[in-house]
Amino acid sequence: MLTFEQYVERRIKNKKYKIRKELGHQVITGGKHRNARRAAFFKSQEGKQQLEIAYRGNQELQELYHNRRSPMLKAEYEHYVHEVNMLKERKNLEEKRRILREDILKEIPENPIDLYPRARRMHRHFILHAGPTNSGKTYEALEEFKKAENAIYLAPLRLLAFEVFEKSNQAGVPCNMVTGEESIVMPGATHQASTVEMLSVLKDYDLAVIDEAQMIEDADRGGGWTRAILGVPARRIHVCLAPYATDLLVQLITACGDTYEIVEHHRATPLEMEKGHFSFPKDVSDHDALILFSKKMVLACAAELQREGISCSVIYGSLPYDVRTREVDRFLRGENQVIVATDAIGMGMNLPIRRVVFLENEKYDGENKRPLNAKEIQQIAGRAGRRGSFDIGYYTAQFDKKQIDEEVYAVIAPIHQAVLKFPEELLGLNGLLSETLSQWDKMASDELYTKAKIEREIKLCKQLEKYTSDKELIYQFLTIPFNERSPELYGIWMRLFQSEVEGIGTPLDELLPDVYGKEPLATLELKHQICDLANFYMTRFGSDEDLPKILERKREISDRMAEILGEQNLPMRHCEMCGKELAWNNPYRICNACHDKKLAQPWLYRSSKRREGRGRR
Repeated sequence: MLTFEQYVERRIKNKKYKIRKELGHQVITGGKHRNARRAAFFKSQEGKQQLEIAYRGNQELQELYHNRRSPMLKAEYEHYVHEVNMLKERKNLEEKRRILREDILKEIPENPIDLYPRARRMHRHFILHAGPTNSGKTYEALEEFKKAENAIYLAPLRLLAFEVFEKSNQAGVPCNMVTGEESIVMPGATHQASTVEMLSVLKDYDLAVIDEAQMIEDADRGGGWTRAILGVPARRIHVCLAPYATDLLVQLITACGDTYEIVEHHRATPLEMEKGHFSFPKDVSDHDALILFSKKMVLACAAELQREGISCSVIYGSLPYDVRTREVDRFLRGENQVIVATDAIGMGMNLPIRRVVFLENEKYDGENKRPLNAKEIQQIAGRAGRRGSFDIGYYTAQFDKKQIDEEVYAVIAPIHQAVLKFPEELLGLNGLLSETLSQWDKMASDELYTKAKIEREIKLCKQLEKYTSDKELIYQFLTIPFNERSPELYGIWMRLFQSEVEGIGTPLDELLPDVYGKEPLATLELKHQICDLANFYMTRFGSDEDLPKILERKREISDRMAEILGEQNLPMRHCEMCGKELAWNNPYRICNACHDKKLAQPWLYRSSKRREGRGRR
């Protein structure tokens, strides 16, 4: 890097060169051998005199000569130093990234199957149960599960793990339940029901059941199924899946050197589109499942039905699983006439549904609102017509019945890639964890595998690295599942992390939310999620003695939520401006009258919003 004096001398030299070049173009404008003629001119006495006059007449050059210590020149030099340093840092960073990419390639086996040596030492036999929804494929696998000496069931949802846990214990087969949120240990248990992410690949089993394995292509959670297929150390493995995932599973099993057989399952009851137009709520009948794609719409629809005197159960993704279980039980017992649900109903829930009604045919997928695809429609519509309850299953839609009908019978193309999770073996590499995550994310996928989406993890990791570079600690917090879009949950998560960085921890009493007499469903749901976050934190950083207190508070919250839903008196939606009642499916938060008023007098609305903001401050 140049010193300040050298920087000034270079600036003078460059300026002189520019002045000479401009003067040369003015004196000799064209013709042959221009450059040679200009060089000869500047060697002449006249040329030297004109050049000297040009130098003296240039204010910038004179400033460089006579005001070498001016603040402006020093500021320019500091900017030059900053640019040079930035260039060096970029080159160093590029070199570090190159080395990191090479290290990643060294650490990761060329074939992902080599990440699971315990499974490679076993001879494993797979039974692939391929069939549509409601074809009995999981039933057959679970019958053998109960007969095994020791076995594990891997589910996509806590609700399904809990269902297998309950049925196994009722059948006299001691079974534990292990999910990310809680563990229930039964005396003398030889079996385990878990969510797929909780699989230990260091424990041998006689038998394993992997449910809903078509989710192996899911960009967020598919890595759990890939890990289970490649790494579960069990001699017999039942895999329940949709037919379009069969080819990919066969390729993975063959790559592992294991054997397989395919058992095809077919629906025991036919599935038909119901004729005629469906009008809500007039045409709602007993044993209907009304499908929407957001919690807000599910609750609004349920409130409308309840006002019409139609009792209903509600199911949506963020509803605590024990509350879901009670809602399902009410529907099973006939206490509630219909069920209103999101697509959470399509995953493994075997209910006595006569007809599935799509009240919406679009869903928000986290990025965009898009039409339902054939996989989603077939998974949900297939819930109609449970064997033993109905001879025929029906489906219909309030809008665009033709699209729904076409997709129910569409042939779904086979999936070709399994999703791989970020390998924990890379935590020991040099450099920041966020950089390791980013470089792994940028690496090319191959024909059989693709990488899980980790944009969320990279973003959160960069936030945590502001407080520490401890990669093990950061990774433990990154793998705690919570809704980072919730300001309350994000704030608690950050506070817990900071307390671990400072080495002081957070007592349970500061985490557990209190439950009051009457609280809205949304508030109770948030408190339940805070308890889930507390459970993860205490499991990893606290004391096992605190876990029963968390479970007790969760049950208290769930009891209150179940009580609210059981009252069959959910609130209707109201305009946020005037309080007028809104239609359950109104896409906006204000009524038409208030919307027109807002358009006609926008200044009044803006000023009221500013007054509200000042009041809150």
